[in-house]
Amino acid sequence: MREDKNSHILDFLFRPRSVAVIGASNRLLTIGNRIVRNLQNMQFTGPVYPVHPKDSQIEGLAAYPSISHVPGEVDLAHIIVKNVQVPRVLEECARKGVKVAIINTAGFKEVGPEGARLEAELVRIARSTGIRIFGPNCQGIINADPEVNAYCNFTFTKPRPGYISIFSQSGGVGEVMNNRLCELGDGLRMYASTGNACDINCQEILAYWGDDSDTRVIICHLENIEDPESFIQMAQKVSEKKPILMMLTGRTRVGAQAVAFHCGGQLTGRVGDESLATESGVLAFRSLEEICQTARAFVHVKIPRGRRVGIITNTGGPGIIAADELSEAGCELPELSEATKNILKQALHPEAIVSNPVDVLATAGPKHFRAALAAMLGDPKIDGVLFSFVTPFFVDCETVAREVVQISAKTHKPIVCVVMTDKTLWGATLQIFRNAGIPTYSQPEIGAKVLAAMSKYGEKIDS
Repeated sequence: MREDKNSHILDFLFRPRSVAVIGASNRLLTIGNRIVRNLQNMQFTGPVYPVHPKDSQIEGLAAYPSISHVPGEVDLAHIIVKNVQVPRVLEECARKGVKVAIINTAGFKEVGPEGARLEAELVRIARSTGIRIFGPNCQGIINADPEVNAYCNFTFTKPRPGYISIFSQSGGVGEVMNNRLCELGDGLRMYASTGNACDINCQEILAYWGDDSDTRVIICHLENIEDPESFIQMAQKVSEKKPILMMLTGRTRVGAQAVAFHCGGQLTGRVGDESLATESGVLAFRSLEEICQTARAFVHVKIPRGRRVGIITNTGGPGIIAADELSEAGCELPELSEATKNILKQALHPEAIVSNPVDVLATAGPKHFRAALAAMLGDPKIDGVLFSFVTPFFVDCETVAREVVQISAKTHKPIVCVVMTDKTLWGATLQIFRNAGIPTYSQPEIGAKVLAAMSKYGEKIDS
């Protein structure tokens, strides 16, 4: 926890010591109820103050008729009242000494001129009083750090602690990514879905997460960047410390029009412009699945120091798919050195293909995979290895997995593991990888795209 209140303004957002929920409710299926329950269910470490004009208790907690009646100090307040009432409530929060207000209420610039006028009034209040605004028209934040457990959000996925932080302008996109990472077994560090972002914006949050040692990788979904030059400068700084995986939407005319309706009114920034990725040093993605799978790799897999990739497979087809994907993504598949080829010829079946990709054949056992990995990782022409494994019923697949785990722990080069199997029959094999913290990928093209993205970032930080 922070030592004093002046450490960083975003500590009050992401590490609040107390939370008020203005518009809390005992009615199920309401945002005011869900936020209170989320804070309780995740065991938020500070007090929660529900605010309701009539009810004296909300979900078993003492409730107060207004924020001014709350007995303790309030770092963070949710505002969930009718849009025309929000300015008055925001001013009450400022008088109370609330540092940050998450305005979940919709009905601002996204609905037209009158909503835009209301939003401008919120900004005026913030500038004149010093209170900061997150939103409006937003989900909120999550901090899964067990010292905080701040589920200041009305979504449904209960995150486990981890090292991936997610920023998303769209709450729906953000929750899809959060849910997918949970399905894959990976934890969340922090999450922010800003909605209209009239005050606290993406750049400010990126800077905060850039200085957070437990955020190892940042996922960033953007629809509209009102100040692209500011974004580029901040992303450049942060991406020198840790990877930023970015998804830009609105690349097409139809998509850009949809963004305009979603963000509210006339677009003011660059939208769907993938040159932003090049200028800012971030990694650009077009698939939610790929961005989630790549984030996992940056948490668990060593970063390659170049784009030269070796492929080891026990069936040729998936190796060829991976080779195509890697090549199209700008990676090299160099010819193996003569020394490496000689080692492989002696260690593998006579029928094995000793090139790049190396096909050890379907009948290869643990000793063959161990030899192939050791030889390829030892080749100075190789920066990283894609391990492509179909689980034959006539091979000791669990021991193959243990060999990969042992070798991965000893090498400074990354091994990205593609394991194509029936999860109900070879669950024990997959569990060996999971226990070692090694992500596995079900398709060769996903594994290849993950390794290509990591290779691009590794080359950047080495340049």
